[in-house]
Amino acid sequence: MKKYQNFIMVLALILVATMLVGCNRDEDDTPENNNNNSSERYTRGTANNDRFESAFLNLRFNAPQGFVLLDDDEMEELMGMSMEYVLGEDGLADFAQSMIVYEMVATNLSSGNSAQIIVERLLSRNITMEAYIEASIEQFGTIFPDAEFTEPNTMEFAGETYTYFTVTSSMFGMEMSQKTLLRQIENRMVVVMFTIVDGNEQELEVMLNGFSSFN
Repeated sequence: MKKYQNFIMVLALILVATMLVGCNRDEDDTPENNNNNSSERYTRGTANNDRFESAFLNLRFNAPQGFVLLDDDEMEELMGMSMEYVLGEDGLADFAQSMIVYEMVATNLSSGNSAQIIVERLLSRNITMEAYIEASIEQFGTIFPDAEFTEPNTMEFAGETYTYFTVTSSMFGMEMSQKTLLRQIENRMVVVMFTIVDGNEQELEVMLNGFSSFN
């Protein structure tokens, strides 16, 4: 259990590396200044026992055997730990929490492998996918300088096209490989992460196959 707790902490630190990407806030995201249809506005997905679904993200996840979904309290605790560790207590953590929503965390308590969905409200609508990835990798590298990254590529996932890259690193005595999938919806960045611990990569396909399109 101690290894699991340490790993969850590490995972939280990885997630926070994608948070503060934008430089300047664009126009207010209010009904008066937003021309998007109300039906396309962000709404958080729902989870029930071993199932997650979101119409906005067009994602559905059925937890494979051995995986459990963390509840809201557990995700909130995880988020608070990561914010405080990486951003300190100078107000940045509170700001980051206002920009990030943990949609889902599914983990295998035996292997430590996990799948996560995070949605980030971008500071600017003009942030490109390339700039987002570059900033994420740069920030990740400052925390874990030994990390190695693959070149970004695209893949079809649950009926949508995502940009993805993979990072490998050694953290707290554990070998970690993380596949990060990204898709931008309006001024939101959808981040789907698959984390594999100690080379136990056979579960990656199991987790990927747990996802399907909502529609």
